[in-house]
Amino acid sequence: MSGQAGKIIDNMMEKDLFSQWLGIERLEESEGYCRLKMTIRKEMCNGFDIAHGGITFSFADSALAFASNSHGRQAVSIETSISHIKPLVTDDVIIATATEKHIGNSIGIYEVRVEKESGGTGGVIQRNGIQKREPPGSLITGLFFLENRKNIYLLLLLQLYCMRKISLWAKHNRFPAIVFLIAGKLLLVLMAFFIGSSLQEMGIHIPAFIYITAIAMLLLAVLFYPRKKSGVIFKTIFYARQKSCDFAIGLCAFIITAVLVNTDFSIAYPVMSSASNTATVNPPAAADILASLQYRDKSSLTKKEKTGIKTRV
Repeated sequence: MSGQAGKIIDNMMEKDLFSQWLGIERLEESEGYCRLKMTIRKEMCNGFDIAHGGITFSFADSALAFASNSHGRQAVSIETSISHIKPLVTDDVIIATATEKHIGNSIGIYEVRVEKESGGTGGVIQRNGIQKREPPGSLITGLFFLENRKNIYLLLLLQLYCMRKISLWAKHNRFPAIVFLIAGKLLLVLMAFFIGSSLQEMGIHIPAFIYITAIAMLLLAVLFYPRKKSGVIFKTIFYARQKSCDFAIGLCAFIITAVLVNTDFSIAYPVMSSASNTATVNPPAAADILASLQYRDKSSLTKKEKTGIKTRV
């Protein structure tokens, strides 16, 4: 009994007092598969001295629960039925084998066969043990708590758990979810504007490399954003990757907005005369022209400079 499936079933069995009362013995288990064993006792028989039908059904239901929850996602039955083929009596040893026939995002179908250890079939659940599956990691969270892992893992799992709860709520309340989503994004934009302008007023300018890094991270998050779930890949990985990309996109957009607000884009323009649309240029003074003759010859004077000296002397 090792691996993730065994640890999850350990956790379930510890709290499952009814399965303990049945005297269930676990023989074999893996993801989507479980094999159990139990012995029919006298108190489990009805007025005909044969095992009560609920005993066989409960035994098969426990096998179904262990097999369907072994993936790490909490699952409960929504439709099951059983065919009682042969009666069972006191001291009969029976084996229940649960096998996964189909696994989807929200529905799983399992077949459970209950047989005597000595041979013969006691009851069969034929392809109609249907399980409703909760979002990824709902049982793994408890598993990590039991194993006492590092706090960082617990925080990440708690964050994923909260995100899943929010996603489930949004799935069943689409309009309020859209309103909250838009309000949250507007609030983030306002916060980015406030932080960017406040830093600018304090004379603090955000370095350009932060802006470039945020754009690069945004492009990477968009590039690696998971588009759809493929095959039987463990759904927790898909969900964690999707939410990580969502967080990265939101964070990068927040940083880019704050940097754009913080950056001064003003451009200095030449001062124009108020009387006309052309710039005014004052001619050099005569004293400046005469002073410049100490460093150059008179023959180098231009017509405008000569005229300026004559009119001002």
